[in-house]
Amino acid sequence: RLENGSVNTDALFGRPGHAGIIELLERGTLLIDHINLLNPSEQARLIHYLKTGEILPNIDPIEANTLGEIQPSQFWVRLILASPQKLSGLEVEAAFLKLSNLPQRKQDIPEFAEYFLEKFCRERERTLLKLNPAGRRRLLSYDYPENLSELANILKRAVIMTPPEQTTIPDQVLWSVESKKNTFRVDLLNEIPGLRQFLLSDWWPKRVW
Repeated sequence: RLENGSVNTDALFGRPGHAGIIELLERGTLLIDHINLLNPSEQARLIHYLKTGEILPNIDPIEANTLGEIQPSQFWVRLILASPQKLSGLEVEAAFLKLSNLPQRKQDIPEFAEYFLEKFCRERERTLLKLNPAGRRRLLSYDYPENLSELANILKRAVIMTPPEQTTIPDQVLWSVESKKNTFRVDLLNEIPGLRQFLLSDWWPKRVW
């Protein structure tokens, strides 16, 4: 996975004496996410690989003087290139698949949320956290400009910020998850302790409901 805007491609292409992912796989299929973060030169190297099966490791200019000419290695790894933007100028025969982003399939958000919560709680060796109804509504109403990775980052931060003695993620740690239409809305049932119980009690006339 490529992310954070600054891309170190040593893991992908390798370096002299240190194999990259393509070399380690030799065959099979490799998914490279956020391929758009590679610079034009690095994208051109991948296109050259797709055309010829040959790839060169990363070489520092200083190393090039001492290592001499390095012959490209040939591999048979199939690449799946993923990008949030449309890929153009590949100059190779390829099959294109357009997938819906997270805001277009919000019915999947609760299932993704459960997966990420279980993953991050297990990594931190703590009891599985749950979302309350208000937190679930926040997740469902948000627009996720960064797609699925943003949902993962939101829940990872929520797990870290939730006190160890709690089993439900408090609303306060989801402060950043707010759609534009809900920016100035306040849920009085969460802000005023006991209001929910009062409205559900016999003291609140059913006719008013």
